[in-house]
Amino acid sequence: MKTLVLGGSRFVGKALVEKLIKKGFELTLFTRGRNPLPNNVFHIEGDRNTDAINKLKGMKFDVIIDSSGRNLDQTKKIIDITGPPLHRFLYVSSAGIYKDCFTWPLKEGDEIDQYSRHIGKAHTEEWLRLSKIPFTSFRPTYIYGPGNYNPIEEWFFDRITNNRPIPLPLDGNTITQLGHVNDLAEAMAISIENKNAINKIYNCSGK
Repeated sequence: MKTLVLGGSRFVGKALVEKLIKKGFELTLFTRGRNPLPNNVFHIEGDRNTDAINKLKGMKFDVIIDSSGRNLDQTKKIIDITGPPLHRFLYVSSAGIYKDCFTWPLKEGDEIDQYSRHIGKAHTEEWLRLSKIPFTSFRPTYIYGPGNYNPIEEWFFDRITNNRPIPLPLDGNTITQLGHVNDLAEAMAISIENKNAINKIYNCSGK
């Protein structure tokens, strides 16, 4: 399938691109050109928050994967330029949109924190749902793995190697889940070819 990936050169996007190449997808990557790319993709260099995004005019895709969008305007701009994808719009959201809750596990229909720094992702999901664009959205928890640019693993190992305790929030019973980037990428890749995933939102974490 002819696929546009917004991002795709580091961490989640990179892991997903590797899996889609193996599946034979025809990939176009729109990135700022700061990281190495696989040889067998078509690359368009630019910052999506500038007029460079207009380089996508006239291009149509079966699948659009937004791995770098943080707010609704960014995603709507892509659809305005390319039109809706013929098959699926895949969106990387965040489990950080949920309101604090002590009833576990959190479900996809649980209350959203309107003051979350990730609220733009929740707005994007709602717009995709109302727009009737066939989409699948993933809400990962803390992601770890190769290429991570957030100090998730580093934070734990730094404390362990320096004989410092690992602090637990509140009474120590609060659950925090981690998910490996390759597991997230695999779930996303599988969802593209699964009709049951159309117009669904999935929490995604490790066991």
